[in-house]
Amino acid sequence: MASRVGLLAELADTRLHFLPDVRFRYSDLGAGLLGLALATRAGTDYATFVAENVCKPLGMTRTSLSEPVVQGHTRRGRPIPPWNMAALAWAGGLRSTAAADDPSDPPTGSLAP
Repeated sequence: MASRVGLLAELADTRLHFLPDVRFRYSDLGAGLLGLALATRAGTDYATFVAENVCKPLGMTRTSLSEPVVQGHTRRGRPIPPWNMAALAWAGGLRSTAAADDPSDPPTGSLAP
């Protein structure tokens, strides 16, 4: 599933495990659909939506969906490629540099109510 079309196709094959408001269960697909809905409603793509509505108001200049990725490794120390979040970027694709967490350089601004 690497696109909006793929995400929506996956939704067509998804079945509920229990009734809404009965039990909670995290879902990457659910988080992906939320991001898709927010971006679609805003008339933009998810990366732009997050940059303009979350990162920019909070002064998070080193946080985005395109920050460099550190090389990952297996348990045995072999390099592995990063995950391609593509259509599910809103379910874990937001990245910050280590400098973004520097307490001497905190984010500024606030989210709108």
